[in-house]
Amino acid sequence: MGALPCARAPHHRPSTCFPPEEESWPTPSAETVDLLYTIDQDQLTPDQQIALGSALAALAQAERLEQINERLHGIHQVLNAWALKATVDGGR
Repeated sequence: MGALPCARAPHHRPSTCFPPEEESWPTPSAETVDLLYTIDQDQLTPDQQIALGSALAALAQAERLEQINERLHGIHQVLNAWALKATVDGGR
């Protein structure tokens, strides 16, 4: 299949992909996301377009799962705080 061609124009990637502190220290994941968003889709074969579409769909799913995980973490913290408060209030 070969390497995928890259677009020459600046690329766009969602700002929710990586928090600012992660952008300052590129990781293999961050570099992969950057590559996905720099691919010139007009130069791809149909098989490459399908592969790129699958990769972008997987990325979107991973980002959504991360958002869900962040919300669950917040809910967990609130529930822990309530449980702690109930324990302290019940002990008085």
